[in-house]
Amino acid sequence: MSAYTSGTTGSPVRRIYDRESRTVLWACRDRVTNALGLEPWERCAALRFTGSPDPADEISLKLRMTRWLLRRKRRYSRCFFFTYGCDEVLGDLLRFKPVAIEGRPAYLRNLAITLQSAARFLRLKILISSGDILDEATRGFLESFFGCPVHDVYGANDAGPLAWECKERQGHHMNIDYNVYEFMRDGEVAEPGETGSLVVTNLYNYAMPLIRYQIGDIVSSSGEVCRCGRSLPLLGAIEGRTSDFLTAADGRRISPRTVLSALQPDGSLYPYQLIQTRSDEIVLRFFSNEIPLGAKERMAAKCGELLGDGVAVRTAVIEERPRAKIRPVIPLASQNHLEPLQDIGQQRAR
Repeated sequence: MSAYTSGTTGSPVRRIYDRESRTVLWACRDRVTNALGLEPWERCAALRFTGSPDPADEISLKLRMTRWLLRRKRRYSRCFFFTYGCDEVLGDLLRFKPVAIEGRPAYLRNLAITLQSAARFLRLKILISSGDILDEATRGFLESFFGCPVHDVYGANDAGPLAWECKERQGHHMNIDYNVYEFMRDGEVAEPGETGSLVVTNLYNYAMPLIRYQIGDIVSSSGEVCRCGRSLPLLGAIEGRTSDFLTAADGRRISPRTVLSALQPDGSLYPYQLIQTRSDEIVLRFFSNEIPLGAKERMAAKCGELLGDGVAVRTAVIEERPRAKIRPVIPLASQNHLEPLQDIGQQRAR
């Protein structure tokens, strides 16, 4: 078995798993669904980004056959692939009638907007957020719209399942029976509650061992004990990728979680992208011209407050429809890894 990292911040990396490691990996995932009260026979859907903008008849035969086999084989769990929005899969998703849906927070928001526009509704038991930072405004919006709890799962394609929220949601339980976790800050072990770089060592995979592997995320350990009674220790804050931190005028490093919480305090669903083009300039890009002027000004003002007076904030509106997978925060150091859609020079902005 193998998997690739997303390649969002660079080139994808292939990760190879041996049989025993794969078995334990799936056991860790099953532990999450069991803890959240999902039964093996209940239908679960996963929203995934396909990345292919081509019409269905131009997609390779191999990919079409793979998707057909997945639909035939997976009676109780199924992936739904889309490129731009959930309207591409809404019909199939409604016919599937899942009781649980898993996906990135942006995909779940996209689904809520699509259902609202189509005047349709899904009766769900639970939503599972994964693959990106779940801010509290998004969690609140999703729980209000779907009428069910949202639980966050933290993992990485290269390191496997790392931590997850139980029903108590006091923090993310670490899978310490699958990985060894270290939290490093300035070359020293970080104290509980203190943020640091996450370093993991896998306990099972001998096909491709990871020893003291830096995930690239800034997180903290909680030091608290969960009310659920499980002995798995808790993570504290998950601030985001080290490579996605912005630099303020006074040199402070600002985490993606801080940016998301500041720019969408009311759960607003406007697609945007914040790009640090220079050390003294930030571009706030919107992908829709229907965004109220007041919202643009408010978000731009929040950017200015975060970064300080020495950083200029300018806004732009992109006429093209955004793909489902958008990096909301792109720092100065990542400019060489921008995808064509994210390249300012290739967009018609006004």
